[in-house]
Formats: sequence, structure tokens, C-alpha cells
Amino acid sequence: MQILVLEDCPNRTKKFKELFNGHTLEITNNADEAIKLINDNKYDFIFLDHDLGGRVFVNSQEYDTGFRVAVYIPKSQNKDSKIVIHSWNPGGALNMKNALKECDNVRYIPFGSFTEKIMEWTQ
Repeated sequence: MQILVLEDCPNRTKKFKELFNGHTLEITNNADEAIKLINDNKYDFIFLDHDLGGRVFVNSQEYDTGFRVAVYIPKSQNKDSKIVIHSWNPGGALNMKNALKECDNVRYIPFGSFTEKIMEWTQ
């Protein structure tokens, strides 16, 4: 599988690498690079965190957030990818889900319950 992960936490990044060992995994920690990767590549799965830059409970209107990436995806070649919002910021996650309403394969799975549920969906 081709997988894109937008995540800024090193511990979570490590978990993604463990979960998806053997797959093509691209990880970025900022919205600009995520948008570039989405523009340049087709992914089976896209995992989106909302709060970036080591910040928590960030307003979606700030520049470097997963929300900015979510707004971009429906206009991209990845609009049919499976998308997982894994943020612990419930307001930001809801904003991302609303931005992705044109996409059919979107799930909100907070990272704490992530491993078991995500592995079921990716099989």
C-alpha cells in the first residue's frame, strides 16, 4: 500500500512505522509538504493529524494544520483514498471531517483507539 501520514509526534510516527512495516510510507509533519505529496502522488491511505508543530487544541483557521490539508484533498487525485483523521482535537477533527464530506472513505479514529480499529480497516 501507498500511505501518507501527517503527524508531528515522534512516538506516533514510530507507531505508524511499526504498523505499516513493508508498505510504502511517507511521513510529514507539516501541511505544506503534505499538500505537495498529495499533489504529486496517489495514496491508498491518508492519515491526518490536526494539531501540528507540537501544539495542542489548535484553531483550524491557523495555517499549519491538518484542516488545511483536508480542505485540499477533495480537489486532488486522492479524493477517493481512504482517509483517517486521528487527531485528539475533537473540534479540529470535526472541521476536517466536514471539509472531507465529498470524500466517501473518511473515518475519525482518535489515536488512542487507533491500532485495533485501523488494522481491521486496512486488511
